[in-house]
Amino acid sequence: MSKFTKDFEFKLSDELTYASQEFGEKKTTKLVLFAPSNSDKKIATKLRYIIINNMSKQSSVQQSNIDKKADTAKIEKNDLKTFVMAFIYNLPEDEMERFKELFWDLMYQNKCLIDNKTPINSHLAEKISLDDEDELIGEYIANFILPSWMKREMMS
Repeated sequence: MSKFTKDFEFKLSDELTYASQEFGEKKTTKLVLFAPSNSDKKIATKLRYIIINNMSKQSSVQQSNIDKKADTAKIEKNDLKTFVMAFIYNLPEDEMERFKELFWDLMYQNKCLIDNKTPINSHLAEKISLDDEDELIGEYIANFILPSWMKREMMS
């Protein structure tokens, strides 16, 4: 498995307009995401639990691709991202809503900064397109929520 980082830059496909304290209204496509800290452990654990608890319900093709790569210990972030994005849409509707709610609760804890300065809030999050939201969730989970669990699973 490749090395995972403490933060990464995410590029939106659609511009996001926000109020900058320095420059007034501004547009950007740049978000900077940060790994959960100890104080975010509860939300991160709930997100991980939803994924792991529902993995058996995934399509056999997606699961088999992940399993084959797990056997060779060469799971890449992109594989995890694709898996997570597909996983979310296979959840029952109420669980999908809960998963997204937990994800955004975590982002509102200064885990997502616009242009590395302005913390995202619910008003700005609502402006993010559905496609960008899917990519953002997939990238975040693949970078920060699943890697430690995947390492443990491959070692056992």
